[in-house]
Amino acid sequence: MNTDKTLELRGYQHECVDLINNSEATRKSIVIPTGGGKTVIFASYARKHNLKTLVLAHRQELIQQTKNTFLNLDPSCDVGIVMGQQNETNTQITIASVQTLARRSRLHQLPTDYDLIICDEAHHSTADSYRRLFYRYGLIDLFTCGVSNAEEIEPNHHPDRTLLGVTATPERTDGESLDKIYDEVVYRLSIADLIPDYLSDFRCETHDAGVDISHVRSSVGDLNKNQLGEAMSEGGLLDNLPHVIADRLNDRKHILIFLPNVASATEATNILNDAGIPSGCVLGSTPTEQRRQTLHDFENGKLRVLVNCMVLTEGFDCPCIDALVVARPTKSGLLIQQMVGRGLRKAPGKQDCLILDLAFKRRQSDLISVAASGIFGGYANLHFTRPDLSILELIEWQKARAPHLQALHSVLSQRLESVKVDAKQALIAKKEAEYDILPDDIDAESLSEGLLLLVDTKLLRRICGEAHDFQAVWKRLMQALSRTSFSMRSRSATHKQKKLLSDKFDFEFAELDLLNCADASALISTLIDFEPPTPKQLGWLRWRGVSQEDTPTTKKAASEKIKKMSAQTRTQLRPSR
Repeated sequence: MNTDKTLELRGYQHECVDLINNSEATRKSIVIPTGGGKTVIFASYARKHNLKTLVLAHRQELIQQTKNTFLNLDPSCDVGIVMGQQNETNTQITIASVQTLARRSRLHQLPTDYDLIICDEAHHSTADSYRRLFYRYGLIDLFTCGVSNAEEIEPNHHPDRTLLGVTATPERTDGESLDKIYDEVVYRLSIADLIPDYLSDFRCETHDAGVDISHVRSSVGDLNKNQLGEAMSEGGLLDNLPHVIADRLNDRKHILIFLPNVASATEATNILNDAGIPSGCVLGSTPTEQRRQTLHDFENGKLRVLVNCMVLTEGFDCPCIDALVVARPTKSGLLIQQMVGRGLRKAPGKQDCLILDLAFKRRQSDLISVAASGIFGGYANLHFTRPDLSILELIEWQKARAPHLQALHSVLSQRLESVKVDAKQALIAKKEAEYDILPDDIDAESLSEGLLLLVDTKLLRRICGEAHDFQAVWKRLMQALSRTSFSMRSRSATHKQKKLLSDKFDFEFAELDLLNCADASALISTLIDFEPPTPKQLGWLRWRGVSQEDTPTTKKAASEKIKKMSAQTRTQLRPSR
């Protein structure tokens, strides 16, 4: 057996293979981003240790790609496929379709002497069809499999048999934990770890879709895809796609668009072609040869746009993709990561991938954006507040800010640990003497690190501005804080809260990380009260002859004055009886 090509593995891939081998767990998993070479890793491990192996996959493309990877590592490798009419079971390496093995008759035809069971796209492992397979090979017990699910299955136990799960996205949409199947995650990498050496850099821009989806109900843990498609069509989003591409993606040559359902994907493809943008569409029902030809035409530039309705989230490798349009609002961070992963492979001449994240109107705060999906790995507090920067540039920007932020946290932590309540009270008393504004019913202990920072450095002035009555703002803030709950004080400020504060005022996300949910809520409600009047309010007051001296200085006061004056006018105009 020729295994020289295994020497060409990347450094982290060698490390991962070694950790898989050294782990004593029977059921182990690895988490590697899309484009990180998961298939090369498990194929190298299986060939290096000459293990009789069963690889489980759920898509035709994955099955063929996996076979090609084994043969690229070792052209003499004995590889067979079990899928549909193919039933090549007498081989060293068997790559099988989970859908085919869902039929018990096909499952029983498989050999029982496999040393290694590999589950590709392992986030599917908790599904019944997978559990049945694992139970068949003695890797899980009857309770985990489910009694009804295990009917007609006789488990075959092998003391040295190993289960290896491989995935880029270990989280499931339904929230079910993979801990039920796997005992240990032996290796984990994030997307950020692989940029720029092995994955393409990318940047993200948000585009207002102008479509209200507040009426769309939830279905199976996410938004109903058919209602989403109808809302996009009726709201004009699909008709506007050619303009979006012309305005935002004019320099991009290989654009992948995600839409929620068959109807919206088909309609969008027709609209784009009618607008002179060569486009193809891939659906779950697309015949194999037609799908292969469409993907070939897209990769070779005959088609500029490829539209799909969640068919190409897994097992689709097209490195030339240089733009993604995420037109599939979702409550699933997993789904976001799968979509983004399609554009992260490197290709000659490709500088980065532009992700256009469409924003939808919704009263419920249940949608997850690209920025909030967790794709940053160790850079969890990194957000796309700088659309002019790519992800790599954002990470470098975050690193440059880290020393200041860490020092800030350190100073506050030391202060809170070292000073007693009376010392903290003394600090607040000093501020009371300086401003004489703190309400008597506010306990100094209620001040968090974030608000203590505002007190100690007067950062509040940056929000309210020198023209405002700082004492009145602070008093209103303390009153708002007193109405928050304990549970709010124990949670970090949400991304939505920090984004509002960051967008409306001169604050970076890093500076807002010290705030808890109660702090942010109190700040936002206070700021709304002390916002300056809008141009529309000022125009109305000037039209009604209100002098500049009598013009309110806040939006709230202006609103109250306008309501009062309008009521007086209605009273004067009301006919007497």
